[in-house]
Amino acid sequence: MPDLEQVWEALLQDYTRGSSLIFVETLSLLERFAREGEDIRPRLSAMREAHPTMALLIKLERILSEQPPRPEDLVAIRKSFLKAQDRAVQHAVDVLLKLRPARLLTYSYSGMVLETLKRLRTHRPAVIISEGRPDLEGKVLAEQIAALGYPVIYTTDMGLFPLLQDVRVVLVGADAVVPWGVVNKAGTSGVCAVGRRMEKEVLALSVSFKFLTLEESRRFAFQDAPDGLWEDAPSNVTARVPLFDVTPFDDFSGIITENGILSPTEARLLTEQEVTW
Repeated sequence: MPDLEQVWEALLQDYTRGSSLIFVETLSLLERFAREGEDIRPRLSAMREAHPTMALLIKLERILSEQPPRPEDLVAIRKSFLKAQDRAVQHAVDVLLKLRPARLLTYSYSGMVLETLKRLRTHRPAVIISEGRPDLEGKVLAEQIAALGYPVIYTTDMGLFPLLQDVRVVLVGADAVVPWGVVNKAGTSGVCAVGRRMEKEVLALSVSFKFLTLEESRRFAFQDAPDGLWEDAPSNVTARVPLFDVTPFDDFSGIITENGILSPTEARLLTEQEVTW
């Protein structure tokens, strides 16, 4: 059985699962380190540097920066987050039960989208999902959705675009919500823009804790995948694999949170408020 340090190192390098799952596990591990008497702030900084697009880590580091947090502080934050996530997921379930789509399209990996599908017992649409290159987290989610008994249509990332015509709903997760839009895996912005142009219901699923103010967004940074896209490329070729992009608010029908469905305008206004646990 791996020891605590091994689990921590694996989490630092976890780029496959969604931000909510990584955040909950981070809180649990930090609590264990704190119970051993450790000042966990350096570990939190290391985790935020490893995942610089995760709003939850940015907010947590800011809140806990002034003094070493107590284990009970971390427990309270985890409970507050899980309660909000539970309400947001239930709102997503209610939306899908109302819309009753025959096919639903999602992109990349979202633990909240997966939990929504787990709870959707009386109406189960076919789910269209792509690889999620370069880390293939879409394949991981596709396997988990298929294990729930859903019919799954698996395709390439670019293959999503012609399949958009076959869906009624696009549902994606979010790593962060910043004043200029929703941050998710690179390619989300294109899928959402085309979906809206085709008059589909395009929804993001998040919690309000992922909403960053302009000041908090200054600590936000985009990531590229490590080198390896094109080995032995010509000297005048620079290979880049951006991992995240920003989808403008207006390319969504709504953003689902624990407080219900926000319009694009309401979501933008929420980034002007400081949301804390």
